[in-house]
Amino acid sequence: MATQAEYSTQLRPLLSEGFQKMQPPPGEMALAAEFSVDDLSDKLGGILAELERQHRGASTHIQSLLAREAVEPWEGEGERAFVLYYLHNPPPDVRAEIDAVPGLKLLWDALARVAPAPAFTPEQFGALGDSLTSGATVYCNKWGDIYGLGTYEQLDPGWAWTLVNDLINRLPKWMGKGCGIREFAADSWSAPVKLQAGTDGKVRIAIIGDWGSGAYQLNGLQNPKGPACAVMEILDRLETKPDYLIHLGDTYYAGTGPNRAPHGEEAQNLAAMLHNYPALAKAGKCFTLNSNHEMYGGAHGFFDVALTDPLFSAQRGCSYFALEFGNWIIAGIDSAYFDPSALYMDGGLGGRSNPQYAFLAQIAQKQAQGKKVILMSHHTGISTDGASTNEPLWSDVTVTGKLTPDYWYWGHTPLGMAYTARAAD
Repeated sequence: MATQAEYSTQLRPLLSEGFQKMQPPPGEMALAAEFSVDDLSDKLGGILAELERQHRGASTHIQSLLAREAVEPWEGEGERAFVLYYLHNPPPDVRAEIDAVPGLKLLWDALARVAPAPAFTPEQFGALGDSLTSGATVYCNKWGDIYGLGTYEQLDPGWAWTLVNDLINRLPKWMGKGCGIREFAADSWSAPVKLQAGTDGKVRIAIIGDWGSGAYQLNGLQNPKGPACAVMEILDRLETKPDYLIHLGDTYYAGTGPNRAPHGEEAQNLAAMLHNYPALAKAGKCFTLNSNHEMYGGAHGFFDVALTDPLFSAQRGCSYFALEFGNWIIAGIDSAYFDPSALYMDGGLGGRSNPQYAFLAQIAQKQAQGKKVILMSHHTGISTDGASTNEPLWSDVTVTGKLTPDYWYWGHTPLGMAYTARAAD
């Protein structure tokens, strides 16, 4: 497999030639001066290397499973394992979107030109899909991701939208509405939100993670509206309802707002879904975190749609927050916006200019005064097996941020995990 540097070298002349033909409007020359084809080539080279790694691992694994061969699951995760196939064979609606945006077409076609061929031809891919949907066997990887063509399964063509949106993130903002990443919103959080107890003097918080999938039918699930509705209906049946809801992030496919296709995912799959359960989701008593999927959509849907909904009004339009009750502080952080990894998959807070470091310092000060701290993030703090810390996020929080949380809840990895005190020693 080619490296990031090798892909970057191949992409650079294609992008240089293309962008020479795309001049910014006269009033945008200052913004154009900040744009670097070299930087873009490096980032796209990293994305392509990761897409190839995921595709080769998943393709080899699925072929072994179908052949009934004993094989270890590939070391990796991600719904984008077959995006390399769709890079070469985009669905018609995706191709139409690509062709409608000249900058996007340039990036997509450059990637497709240097990308390796996928493991399957269109004919083979069609036969693969047929074989996966016949019979009673469910084929999956060790993370529980299902190999299939159903909604949100790994061969689902909808995952191509994550690459479409990720490439639009890389375009300079002068190229059109919705290009680039939305500006980060900061808040001092000098005064945490004071949580209000129920009639028994306790506060009950429901934590839902990787939840923003909307309503859809999932084979084998009794609830015909899908897993997100199933989760909410379980909560709704509780004798004592939660006082607050915290969503740990992920709205699929790309957490889009009205300015990106597929349009309105943040409104439809997150906010509207919560509004269907008014006994659980109350204005000012819901909180949500940024994630890799929200970042695929440039965080436009996250900041401009989700956080402007009355449900999340207590969050102050900010992607991190502090909640306080009695001797406890709950700190939610944005582990996605500054994530340096190619596909926002690892998590991290980036350089010291991130205002969340000052925020963590405030939380650490409260901890020093005797408060117990629960940290919440989308990305994981340590590895799934508990053997190692997840860098750079762990160091960003505990070393640079100087906070050692008493408890840490995260999403991102669709497994239920509890760790002993010796994990990641």
